[in-house]
Amino acid sequence: MNLDAGSRVVVRTAWTNDGTAPTYDAWDVRLTLRAATGGSVTRSLGQPLRGLVGSRTRRATLDTSGLAKGTYDVFLGVVDPSGYAAPMRLANSGRTSRGTYRVGTVGVR
Repeated sequence: MNLDAGSRVVVRTAWTNDGTAPTYDAWDVRLTLRAATGGSVTRSLGQPLRGLVGSRTRRATLDTSGLAKGTYDVFLGVVDPSGYAAPMRLANSGRTSRGTYRVGTVGVR
């Protein structure tokens, strides 16, 4: 997938909570785009997990301003904005040492 630098892109996520209770904390879902050159940009997708029981899809708009042209690895993380709790563990495999999950690659042109 390729994005135009300085554009706004719709990001769709799908979430499932197989537990019996929702989270009431203000977990923030964030995408990090990490360039091969070492630079990265993180953008918030909001709080789609608050009150989630069952399944839900969400949409958020991602602003690509500030991204240089190039190829980026995309990581998703669910973090406590206060920094108190460690990033949320998801049922997905491939958790990194930063508590994020690689979800793909995107090009910025």
